[in-house]
Amino acid sequence: MQNVNKIKFYTDYNNSVRAIVVYNDGIIKDMNKKNAVIVATEIAKEKGFKSFDELKANSVLEFISYEESKSILDNYRKVKVQTQKVIKEEQENGHSNKISSAFKWTRRITFFIALGLLFNTKPDCKFHLKNVDEIIIDLIDMIPTSLDDEDEETDITKEVTIEDVVDLISGSNINAVKRDYFQKMWAYLRHYNVEIADSYKTKTKKLAHEFDEVEAQYLMYNNLEPTIYACIFKKGDITGDMLKQNYQKAIKEDISFHMVQNDTLGIQSIINKDETQEYYMNYELMLINFNRESNNKIKVNQANNFFKKVRSDFNHKEKITLPMLTVEPIIKAMQKLCNEHPQIHSLSNKELKYINKLFENKINEIATNYDRYILFDSSKNSEISRSLFEETVISYLQNNNSYMISEEERNIKEGKLYKTNYRWQYKEKKKIKAKQKN
Repeated sequence: MQNVNKIKFYTDYNNSVRAIVVYNDGIIKDMNKKNAVIVATEIAKEKGFKSFDELKANSVLEFISYEESKSILDNYRKVKVQTQKVIKEEQENGHSNKISSAFKWTRRITFFIALGLLFNTKPDCKFHLKNVDEIIIDLIDMIPTSLDDEDEETDITKEVTIEDVVDLISGSNINAVKRDYFQKMWAYLRHYNVEIADSYKTKTKKLAHEFDEVEAQYLMYNNLEPTIYACIFKKGDITGDMLKQNYQKAIKEDISFHMVQNDTLGIQSIINKDETQEYYMNYELMLINFNRESNNKIKVNQANNFFKKVRSDFNHKEKITLPMLTVEPIIKAMQKLCNEHPQIHSLSNKELKYINKLFENKINEIATNYDRYILFDSSKNSEISRSLFEETVISYLQNNNSYMISEEERNIKEGKLYKTNYRWQYKEKKKIKAKQKN
């Protein structure tokens, strides 16, 4: 075990102990508790240590938050994808003598990032996780007497294919409700991050949704019953605060898309009820027609009709329905596209504040429901977990350069289409003012 550099224990969404094992050659493996303890025990024997405390004192063993573990694994996958491209390019160019060098650099780059950039990240851990003392007690209880009976271990260096995702979804050890959820999440994430993103990308930026963002939209727009929720999630998978945070990030991303949208988004594929789908598509069609229109007079009429409908639907309402929640990003995108045009009666600050409060109240109401669902648990531990599905989907998207989720990577505001659509109102405003002077 001399080639192991660090073992970083953490607790996952389900409050189960896992570990990231970092090898000196740069490989990183995400292990379950039992296999990680086996590795730690072997290292202790080789070095003459008599306790886990000695491993910790010698910087071999550490304890990190779930969020930090997720950051390490996500960034490791990104580096792996980039270095695999180097190797592929060398192969395609016939530089076989450089393949060995490229492969070595793959390991070196990964290793440097694993020891430096990744382990220096300190995101806030907002989950209720086991503390260090509880983890140590668990680890002591897990000191093995035999190296037989291997458990699940995830080698994240393996490239995930479409077939891997499909096999996971179509497996026999999964209930019908969870399979439906997996299918919808997979179809929409792949559609948005690959097809939509490629259609609207700029030279250096590309649209992308995080898995958690789309999951938040699915939960918000369907407002699941406890029994349905329990078929998909384990106790504590989702909290109200997590849901609200992820949903707001999703809305921000969708507003950017709606600013340039000229074809249907397809988000209705993750909405279960026909009534909600129809309501959303009605608003979406109005926005698409507006973005496509080149005649300024028609464009102004379309915008005024849009805001007339918003006022009719939302004004003087004490609370909104679930279908109304789905059109929040469309309304906010249209407001940004039209607010400065003198002939378009977009929402006033007072109206916008009122509508935003309606959205906020509905979001809080739904999030509170899911906080109550922490009490529910499907208890089907043998089934394919939501977390394994998430990891598999993210790995596939990362391998295909379709999971660029940082604010900088998915900021398309500098793109030509975004600038054209956004600046239209200012150009028209300037023309109108010039005519009034004459």
